[in-house]
Amino acid sequence: MERVGDDDYECDERLDLNRHLIKHPSATFFVRVNGDSMLGAGIHPGDILVVDRACECGDGDLVVAECDDVLTITLLPAEGRLFGKVLHVIHTIDAGGKTAPSEEGDEWPDVIGD
Repeated sequence: MERVGDDDYECDERLDLNRHLIKHPSATFFVRVNGDSMLGAGIHPGDILVVDRACECGDGDLVVAECDDVLTITLLPAEGRLFGKVLHVIHTIDAGGKTAPSEEGDEWPDVIGD
């Protein structure tokens, strides 16, 4: 398959994901999902969560919380210490259509589903 080159399409401006995904830059962080207990919510191992600590959270919101010294993804109300609200899930897919695992040497914190 031939790749499309940069010269094949014109673009007025570059897409800045920070502008579209992050409301509070100093309070936002990314975590990589480890575990498959959130598959029913469409969250897979290797996916990246955009988590905002400054957003208000309410019942039923998807959040990252610390429970028993482990970061977990859960719905409010939840036990443990609240880290922040999950605003976006970035799905990471490999060439075979499967969710990509964390790469060796990743320095992002992992979270597991509750």
